[in-house]
Amino acid sequence: MKKFKIRTINIINIFLSITFLIMLGLRFYYSDKVSVAGVYLREYEKQLSSYQKQNEFLKNQYLSLTSLSVIKPLALENCYVEANVEYYTSPDLAVR
Repeated sequence: MKKFKIRTINIINIFLSITFLIMLGLRFYYSDKVSVAGVYLREYEKQLSSYQKQNEFLKNQYLSLTSLSVIKPLALENCYVEANVEYYTSPDLAVR
C-alpha cells in the first residue's frame, strides 16, 4: 500500500511537471506571437496615419481646383461663354 502511494505521488508529480512545462512553452509561444502582432499593428497605424494625412491633402487640393474661381477663368480661356440657366422643379412655374 505504501509503495502504491509513493508511485501515485510520483506519477502525479511527473504529470504536473509535464503540464507545467507545456504551459510554460505555450506562454512563451503566444507571448512571442502577441509581441510580433504588436509590432505589425504599430506599423499599420503609422501607414493609416500617413494615408489619412494624404487623403486630407488630396481632398483640399481637389476642393481648391474645383472651385468656381479656378474653373471660370479656365473655361473663359477655352472659349466658353458665360450664360445664365434657369430650371424649374415645380410644374406650375414652368407654364409662364
